[in-house]
Amino acid sequence: MVLGPAAVGGLVRIRTGLARRLTAGTEAMRADAAARLAVQRTEHRLRIGAEIETVVLSGLEQLRPQAAGGDLADVTALRDLGRELLAGLRELLTRLRDAEGVGAGGSLNAPCPG
Repeated sequence: MVLGPAAVGGLVRIRTGLARRLTAGTEAMRADAAARLAVQRTEHRLRIGAEIETVVLSGLEQLRPQAAGGDLADVTALRDLGRELLAGLRELLTRLRDAEGVGAGGSLNAPCPG
């Protein structure tokens, strides 16, 4: 009579221990996945940041020759180059927003003026 409850108690302890180990393992896997995701997001932000810097510097370099001129053709060229620069920046910012996972209701997804 004593062996039956003792055996059931042993099985319950073993099962409880397994459940705890599985729970701990699952939490560790989730934490590891979250850490990997954070590293990937940071790397992606840095890549996009470098691309933004390249676009801005390239655009400013293209704007420099027209900035010294004063006729209508130079002003028109400045306007067109400025628009191209802004379009490139908008595209990069959209990629950054997508990488952040911000949806349509997010504050980073506000429309750009212009």
